[in-house]
Amino acid sequence: MAEKIKEINAEDYRRELLPSERAVLDFYSTECPPCEALASKYESLSEIYGDDIRFFKIFRQGNRELAESLGVTGSPTILFYKKGEITGKVLTGAIKRSEIMAELDALLLPGRVEELKNSIKPVATYCDTVILGAGPAGLTAGIYLAQADVDAILVDRALPGGYVSTTHQVSNYPGFPEPQPGYMLSHYMHEQAKKAGVKFRSAVDVDRVDLVKKEVFIDGYESIKAKKLIIATGSSPKPLNIPGEREYSGKGISYCAT
Repeated sequence: MAEKIKEINAEDYRRELLPSERAVLDFYSTECPPCEALASKYESLSEIYGDDIRFFKIFRQGNRELAESLGVTGSPTILFYKKGEITGKVLTGAIKRSEIMAELDALLLPGRVEELKNSIKPVATYCDTVILGAGPAGLTAGIYLAQADVDAILVDRALPGGYVSTTHQVSNYPGFPEPQPGYMLSHYMHEQAKKAGVKFRSAVDVDRVDLVKKEVFIDGYESIKAKKLIIATGSSPKPLNIPGEREYSGKGISYCAT
């Protein structure tokens, strides 16, 4: 854990966080892919904002009473505080770096925000192959590349798994005689890719893609340059645009994901 992030419990919350002028708190869980995707973003932002805003983390399962009292029901969830009061948006799920920065900036004076933004140094990352899209196709490509000892980075604006992760059940995927929940199928793929050695940039803002130079720019500060670029951005269902379709999507209305 970064030096400027402090792990706390419910008692520390009352004793240390609430008296703070400005603070941010991350409720996390173990075996939580969105928490894994958030961790590096939270740590890097603590290095930028940590002198002005106190950064805390708390294990949600070990502090359920506090979490429930604050209306926190899932992980990760980030809360922002000013003079002991929760302020701004509550962020949860596939949290992007830009979303956190917007809330942190709101805690500071504009002049200080500008100073901090100017202090952010660009990061250049190099690898053999960048894969755009972390759905089944992108994950499969990553697994094959990693097994061939090719350094691969998967980039996606969402969490790994793609559209299949939102599907109630998948009944026609090879190797699974019984229907599988879509989120579990995508979880298996993600875990297999991680075990193979694939690196991830998940829930990021993709600012620009240079197809000629094979370079991907993300989150306003990192460029990933590769020898090869694989585009596996997938597709999305074509809606019928009928009354109730959006409201009942996933609640009786579903789309094929395979």
